Amino acid sequence: YNIVIKYSFQSISLCKVTPQQRAIPRSIGSITLFITQGLPSSTCAIYHPKGITHNKIIAKYSDKLIFQCHYMAEDFINETGVKPVSYEVIYNPVNTNKVDELGLIHTSKEFDFVAVGRLSPQKDYINLIKALKILKDANEEVPVIKILGEGEQREMLEKEIHCGGLEKNIIITGFTSNPYTFMKKADAIISTSLFEGFSNVIVEG
Repeated sequence: YNIVIKYSFQSISLCKVTPQQRAIPRSIGSITLFITQGLPSSTCAIYHPKGITHNKIIAKYSDKLIFQCHYMAEDFINETGVKPVSYEVIYNPVNTNKVDELGLIHTSKEFDFVAVGRLSPQKDYINLIKALKILKDANEEVPVIKILGEGEQREMLEKEIHCGGLEKNIIITGFTSNPYTFMKKADAIISTSLFEGFSNVIVEG
């Protein structure tokens, strides 16, 4: 029996899990996705009818589905109306020893909080910037936040930071190979995500 592992991320792309020939066995679909509840289709692709249809097909032609957490499995079943023949929850592994080791590497602490993740709509950094602007306008103490990440919204976010006069309070560092040294030294880790599947940042922090 030949095992073929397929991946699907938030139903943005449909994996070809259907048999291409009669001689090819059905494959085991490994799906790592998050189906949100209460969010409009403009925010999450899974609410698009095609997205739900894709997941129904994946469930039908897979011998087993793998989810990152129980919530994702429950959402998949609730939103598609399909209960997989077999599925399993396997959490993302975290090498805590390595995280602790990298966290000890020296970096100057010129910040209060840190946020880690792609500069994408899902992470909702725009509202983080607006929140700090409210503090500034109210003459309240404004913390310094480092955002570790890169993405398609960088130009827009930097423009919003500039317009709010928050250049000294919000610093977008771009991608860093070792976010743990910043995470370990921060007073707290900020998560502004509109939705997450299994939040590695929270676990690693």
